[in-house]
This record gives sequence, structure tokens and C-alpha cells, in this order.
Amino acid sequence: MVASSGDPLLKPGAITAYRKRLIPLATLVTPNLDELRILSGMPCQDLKEMLEAGTMLVERHGCAFLLKGGHLKSATATDLLVSRDGVEEFSAPYRQGIDAHGTGCTYAAAIATGLAQGMNLSEAVRRAKRYISAAINGSLRWGGTTALDHRVRP
Repeated sequence: MVASSGDPLLKPGAITAYRKRLIPLATLVTPNLDELRILSGMPCQDLKEMLEAGTMLVERHGCAFLLKGGHLKSATATDLLVSRDGVEEFSAPYRQGIDAHGTGCTYAAAIATGLAQGMNLSEAVRRAKRYISAAINGSLRWGGTTALDHRVRP
């Protein structure tokens, strides 16, 4: 719905379709902070407000929501898995100065992989959080003027 940069990816009519047609079919929805604000209509400025929004969305749609806290830019990137069974926190140190473009999609894909392998939702999220955190921690930074200055070594 909204890229990490804040740019909209969907027209308003598509967001309505998500709410009415797709989300009720989902096992898990993984909104970033901007998407959570759109879906809930709430400010979501901290974990408490994120939890309030997530609880309301679970009640409204009946599926679980993984509320990703990386955009809060606190010392810890804490994600909240909110479901009818309760709330679980998944945390990792927040890394400043990292281009995290695509990590939300990768995180969701890693969760889907765990579910396809027979993991329960909590296990799939836990493993995916470790995976995406390791990917962020191991990310490369471009420091020179060309890509050739920084060759990736196996």
C-alpha cells in the first residue's frame, strides 16, 4: 500500500478492495507503520498505539496482523504479532543508516515460507525475524564512487 519511502503504491479504491476482499481471506497481514495508520485510521506513534490499532484490526478482520515497528526508529525494532490468541513481541536492534528497501516484502515471504513448511504462525514469524535481522546486519554499504570499488567476496 505504502512504500518505506512513504510513497503510495495503490489508489484509494484498491485500499478499499484490500479491506473488503483480501484481508478477510488472509492468515496474516504485515503492514508497515504507514500502512497500519491507513488501515486503522489511528496515529500509531509508539508500540502502545500500534497494539491498540492491531487489536482493533484483528477484531474487525479476524486474521492476525504483524505490526512492524522498524519505522518507529527506536533503539529496538520491535514487531507485534497480534492475533485472536494474544500478542507476541519480536525484537532486534534497530540499525541506522541501512537502506532497508525490500525488507518488509522479504520478511513476509520468509514468514510464508515457514507456514508452507508446516510451522505455526509464531514459529514462522520468529524465524523470519531472525532471518531479516541477519540480512539487515550483513548488508553492504557503498562507500566509493563506483560499484566496482566494493566487490562482494564469497
